[in-house]
Amino acid sequence: MTTNLDEKRRKRREYYLRNLEEERQRAREYARRRREEESPQEAELRRRRHREAASRYRDQNRIQLRIHEWQRRVRKKRQKEWEADEAEYQALMAAQD
Repeated sequence: MTTNLDEKRRKRREYYLRNLEEERQRAREYARRRREEESPQEAELRRRRHREAASRYRDQNRIQLRIHEWQRRVRKKRQKEWEADEAEYQALMAAQD
């Protein structure tokens, strides 16, 4: 019995992996149709749940998010410094000729 069930699960998993893009497209179409048919109250409820889930995610991952944002700011600063140094170097090399 369990081997038959395991075989069904394996085949189902293989089917979804084989048809991943088609399944994603079907899911997008289903979600689009549901959003078109929902009432304004249902839409507001969906948005509120999404905001709450985003808030929970930010609360749970606050440290990682801070680190990521700090690294992004440092990268941006370093990139700006590198571009300024490169421009200065190119100007010096052009002046030498």
